[in-house]
Amino acid sequence: MKMDACIVGLGAVSPMGAGVSALTRDLENRLPELIASPFSCSTHEGDDWSGSVPDSVFELDNAKLKRMPRCNRLALMAVDEALSHSGIKPSDESASVGIFYCTDHGPESQTCRFLDTLFLKTPRLVSPLLFQNTTFAAGAGEISMRHGVQGPSYSVVNGFQGMLTAIDLASMALSLGRINYAILVATDELNTLQQQSLVSMGLARDVGASSGKVAHGFAPAEGAAALILTSPATCRARHHKPLASIIGVGHGHDAMRHRRTDPEGTALALAMRAAVGGEDLSCVSSIWLAANGHPVMDEAERCAIDSFGAASGNVPRVALKHLVGESHAAAPGLQIISSIHSAVNGLIPESTPFSLINALSPGGGAASLLLAAGPDRADALID
Repeated sequence: MKMDACIVGLGAVSPMGAGVSALTRDLENRLPELIASPFSCSTHEGDDWSGSVPDSVFELDNAKLKRMPRCNRLALMAVDEALSHSGIKPSDESASVGIFYCTDHGPESQTCRFLDTLFLKTPRLVSPLLFQNTTFAAGAGEISMRHGVQGPSYSVVNGFQGMLTAIDLASMALSLGRINYAILVATDELNTLQQQSLVSMGLARDVGASSGKVAHGFAPAEGAAALILTSPATCRARHHKPLASIIGVGHGHDAMRHRRTDPEGTALALAMRAAVGGEDLSCVSSIWLAANGHPVMDEAERCAIDSFGAASGNVPRVALKHLVGESHAAAPGLQIISSIHSAVNGLIPESTPFSLINALSPGGGAASLLLAAGPDRADALID
């Protein structure tokens, strides 16, 4: 199978704490539960829930970091770990490193913090929320300044599936030779504006800025995930040890239902078929679900998988969000990191080399990623 790109660095921040090790610490013990009832949440109506990153994670922040919006601080921590893991120094690569920055809810509070001071000093003609695009550039800019990156910078705004879209774009940039390395980071924070929107949609109850009660099993969370990508040729030439290989990315959208839900899972089924290159899931050893406790979205994903036929029922399905919550744009990255950890440590019996990562947005968009997880598999594909 054709390989689009290699993953050579990982970084994560989640409600479990800072670092990949914190994310995966409880995975081994909880994995049987996450597989046994993938569409039945371990959180229940009215349960107390706090999906915020522990305050202790930020204790070492310097004065400059403390002035940043929370989503950018999470992003920088994840990127720092991923670069350290990869051994790559972006400043040594000059303009051959690209940044792909994704967020979903982050710009809300970020925009208000960035522009409220300005509008308090001058006549307030419009809401600062109208300037959200400014804050995406600022998020990528923080990474550029911190690590001396002079290459292209991309802001990816594509809902819950933003990280998978960024992987697709980064793979194309790598294959065209525009960059040698890609820094991908997806980050989202819990903030009052976001929580108020979840309450209005009936997905949360009695929420403050960082905690509340679960509604319908949906547990909002925050976090960040970072990946360092390079091309197979660069990976081979510079003797990197790949952690996983990107095999295919698929996208789908049910345009006929842009004003309501997608009960048949049409969009995700299209994305999954594009990722695996056909109608068969026989090459897939595990599916890392977008399932987040939202009954309509979960049913759409179940239907999408069932559309592949009876054989799809034998593929283990992992609902990671029942462990870490729904962190929106960051979630697919956390799923990728967890799938690599599971492959490396043999947590899931795998008869085939590939994992499938799903992402599904309430607006009807969906994406799916076919991944060869684990250094041995990635090495074999390069060779």
